[in-house]
Amino acid sequence: MSLLHSPPEMEGGPLRLPYEARRSFAPAVAAIRWGTLMIGMVFAAPQAAAGHLDVVVAMGMLVFNTTYRTMRPLALGSRKPIAIGLLALELAVASVATTLSGHWHSPFAFSLLAGLLVASFGLGYVGAFGSSALAIAAVTIGALTAKVGTTSAASASTLILLWVVTAFVAAFARNRLIDAEVHRQDAAGRVEKLEDANDLLFLLNQLARTVPEALDLHEALDSTKSKLRELFDPSSIAVLVYDDAADTWSAELVEGCRFSPIVPTSRLPTPLIAAVDTTAPVRIGDLDATNRVGMNNNSGSGMYSALRARGQMVGLVAVEHGSPNHFTDRHVNLLNGLTEVLALTIDNARWFRRLRSVGAEEERVRIARDLHDRLGQWLTYISFELERIISGGPLNDDLSRLHGDVRAAITELRETLVQLRSTVTEGNPFESVAVTLIDRFERRNNTTATFTVTHPGQRAPSRAEHEVFRILQESLNNIEKHAKASHVDIIWSVNGAAARLTISDNGRGFDTTSATRLDAYGLLGMRERANAVGARLEMQSAPGQGTTVVVEVPTKETAS
Repeated sequence: MSLLHSPPEMEGGPLRLPYEARRSFAPAVAAIRWGTLMIGMVFAAPQAAAGHLDVVVAMGMLVFNTTYRTMRPLALGSRKPIAIGLLALELAVASVATTLSGHWHSPFAFSLLAGLLVASFGLGYVGAFGSSALAIAAVTIGALTAKVGTTSAASASTLILLWVVTAFVAAFARNRLIDAEVHRQDAAGRVEKLEDANDLLFLLNQLARTVPEALDLHEALDSTKSKLRELFDPSSIAVLVYDDAADTWSAELVEGCRFSPIVPTSRLPTPLIAAVDTTAPVRIGDLDATNRVGMNNNSGSGMYSALRARGQMVGLVAVEHGSPNHFTDRHVNLLNGLTEVLALTIDNARWFRRLRSVGAEEERVRIARDLHDRLGQWLTYISFELERIISGGPLNDDLSRLHGDVRAAITELRETLVQLRSTVTEGNPFESVAVTLIDRFERRNNTTATFTVTHPGQRAPSRAEHEVFRILQESLNNIEKHAKASHVDIIWSVNGAAARLTISDNGRGFDTTSATRLDAYGLLGMRERANAVGARLEMQSAPGQGTTVVVEVPTKETAS
C-alpha cells in the first residue's frame, strides 16, 4: 500500500471505521491521556516543588484538558469545521504545555500523543500529516523563541520521530481496519444477495409450477395473492390488467383498497402512473413526505411495477404498507423477479380467453343445431297438438293462452337460432348480416334504427368483421332488454387503416363505473371480443343520457 493511499469510499462519502473500533477507541485514548500525564507529573514534580511556575501552569492545563476530554471525548473522524477546530485546540494545549515546561526536554512531551492519535486514527494520512506538522511547528517555534541551544537537537529529533511514527502508524492502522470492514461488508452483501437470490428462485419455482395450470386468470391471481402476502406483508394489494384497445385497466385483484372495475390510465394513483413509464419497480419510502397518494390513504410506503410480456404492457402490480420505509432493497429485488412470471401468467390467461372465444363460435353452431333439431321440433309439435285440441272442442281460455305462450317461445327460439347462425364470411360481409340483424331488431321492438354505411363495398378482415358483428348483436340485445330507447343510429365506416362501428341510442343509459351494470350489460364480453382482434372499444353512457358504443379495428389482417 502506498503511504498516501486514500481510504475506500462508498456512496455518501468515506467508509467509517468499524463500530467495535470506534466504541473502544475513546477509552483507549483516555487511558493514554492519563498515562502520559501521570508520567509527566512524576518527572515534573521536582521542578514544580522548586517553584517553577511555568511547569505548574503546564501541569494545570493538562490536568484540566485531560479531565474535560475524558468526560467529553473528541469526535472520531468528523470532518465538520467545529470538530477540526476542537482537534486543533487539543494539539495547541498540549503544544503550549510542552513549550512552557521545557520544549524538547519537557516531561509533558508525550501528552501530544493523544491528540495525534485522534487526528490520525480519525482522519487518516491527512490527519496524521496535519497534526504532526502542527505539533512540530508549535514546539519548534516555542523553542526558537526561547532561544534553546543546539544541544537540544538530539532530543528534538527523537521526539519528532516519535510523533511522526505514532501519527502515521495510527493512520496506517485506520486504513487497514477500513479495508477489513470493506471486505466484511462485501462478504455480508454477497451473502445477503445469495439469500435473496435463493428466496427468489424458490418463489419463481413455485410460481412456474402453476403457469401450465394458470390458464384461468382468477386462479392465477389467487395464487399470486398468497405469495405477495407471504413476501411483503402488505396492507394493500392490487393487480390491474391492461386493455390496450380502450387504454383502461381492469381491477382483477384488489385487497385492502378500492378501485373502480374499469379505470382509465389518467385516473390511476400517481405512483401507478409512474410505474407505467418505467421498467424497474418504483419504491416510495414515505408517501406522505413525497405528497403522493397511494391506493390507500392510510398507506405509508409502497412498491409499484409494470407487468410486460412479449414486449407488451399487460398490467400493473402494487403493494403498500401502513408504515413508512417498510420495503427494502431486498423487497424490490423480489418484486422485480416476480413481475416477469406474473406478466407471463396474465398474458397466457388473456390469450386463452381469446382462444376460448374462437371455440365459442363453433359451440354456437352446435347449440343452434341441437336447439333446432330437438327443442324446436318439440315446441312445433306441441303447438300443432294444441291447435288440434282447440279446433276440435269447446273454446278453452287456458288452452288458448298456453297456445299463445308456445307460439311466443317458438318465435323467440327462431330469433335465437338466427342470431346463433348469423356470421360474417368471405362471401357474406358485415354490411349484409348487419342489415338483416337490424331489420329483425326493428320488427321485434318499438324502436327505429338507422344504419349508415359510409363507404359501401369496403371491407375489413373477415375475422375482425365477425367480432364487430358479435359486438353489434350484444349492443342491440342490451338496447332491447335494458335501454328502453326509441331510436338507434348505427354507422359503419371502412376507410384507410381502420374500420369503425358507432352505435348510439337515446335510451335511459347507465353508470359505466358500476360492476353490477358491467355484468348486466355484458360489457366485459364485448371488450374481450375487441381485444381478440386488436380493436379499440369505447363506451360512453350516463343515466338518462343514452349510450354510445364505438369499436375501431385495424383493417390489416389480424393475427390468429
